[in-house]
Amino acid sequence: MGNKFLRLFLIVISSFAASVGLASCSVNNMFHRHKYNQQVVIDTYKVSNADCEHGVTYYYSCSCGKQGTETFEYGDPLGHNWHYEYFQTSEGEYYQIGTCFRCDEKEKRTIQSVNNLSFAVISEEEKTCIVTGYKKFYYDERDNYICIPKMWNDYKVTSIGDYAFSYCSSLSTIVIPDSVTTISNSAFRYCNSLRSIIVKEGNTVYDSREDCNAIIETSTNTLITGCATTIIPNSVISIGNSAFYNCTSLSSIMIPDSVISIGNSAFYNCTLLRSIEIPDSVTSIGNEVFYCCTSLGSVTIGNGVTSIGDLVFHGCTSLRSIVISDSVTSISSEAFSFCTSLRSIEIPDSVTSIGNSAFHGCSSLNSIEIPNSVTSIGKDAFTGCSSLKSIEIPDSVISIGKCAFYECTSLNSVTIGKGVTSISDLAFLGCTSL
Repeated sequence: MGNKFLRLFLIVISSFAASVGLASCSVNNMFHRHKYNQQVVIDTYKVSNADCEHGVTYYYSCSCGKQGTETFEYGDPLGHNWHYEYFQTSEGEYYQIGTCFRCDEKEKRTIQSVNNLSFAVISEEEKTCIVTGYKKFYYDERDNYICIPKMWNDYKVTSIGDYAFSYCSSLSTIVIPDSVTTISNSAFRYCNSLRSIIVKEGNTVYDSREDCNAIIETSTNTLITGCATTIIPNSVISIGNSAFYNCTSLSSIMIPDSVISIGNSAFYNCTLLRSIEIPDSVTSIGNEVFYCCTSLGSVTIGNGVTSIGDLVFHGCTSLRSIVISDSVTSISSEAFSFCTSLRSIEIPDSVTSIGNSAFHGCSSLNSIEIPNSVTSIGKDAFTGCSSLKSIEIPDSVISIGKCAFYECTSLNSVTIGKGVTSISDLAFLGCTSL
């Protein structure tokens, strides 16, 4: 009777304990309330493995080992494993849509991420920035087409910096937004494959009028950047400094009658350019304009040009003939230096001075007539003209510079006019045939 009563008592107590959250403790066989505050990281309590955005999930447990119902995370999430596809807007701008291999979530990447452009803040106050460079993603198959965005984060893109796209040898198309108001003249240097240049309508500083494939400064009508397919519009009045610098794909170009000036290094190292005709409208040609245009075979200089600048035709190794107009008054330093194929040249009566090293290294030059208008011949003017056989210096020449005919090894006849008052002892040094 007593044992039955004891068992009944224990059953009642157990039921009561269960109803209020008490259970037998395995440590000291005492009743206690479960507290599910233990973070025990074992498979027994694991709910799920880590995914892209969450760590491994476990149930909380009691100190006695009983499992609770609430969960906690342990460890780092795996992170998304994105695979990107390219898409194009109706305006021709590219963007990417990424799909995660693990969870199928999608995200859109902005245009500057597609093109991997680099930016720098110009003004925090005005919220403006500059494009500073371009770095190709190894998996980016569209690095030949770049659309510069109007905005980067919360900053307006207003400038393209020095050498920003230089040496992007695969770049074929560049699209410039209407927000850009400053472009460095070296921004696209050595972009040898560039064939399409587009300035978006609405740009207040630049344009690419008449689909000319060039960047034109609107207010001055100056072409500042051209490419292999540029057609210079009739409204352009100036070809800017370095406009076609190192454009090694340019084989021909027509300069319209509207152009009055050609800036320094405008066609520097355009190695495929074969001929050029400078119209009468052009009055100014800068220095190094056709420097090392190694395929340039013929040149016509119009009646408006008054001076042939320093190094204008330096290293034009294919140049055999050139027509200089009567408007030219001076041939500057190294103007035709190392034109190794130049055989003859007619200097017009308008020229008054032949600059230092003007024909230095013209090893094929076998005849030249110096007109009575010339008053000075600079130092090294004809140095290395090893094919030159005779020279007649007119009475108008007052001075002959140091080493003016140095190493003219075939020179066997020299006539010096009565006007020469100064002639260097080294003027004919190395003329072994005299």
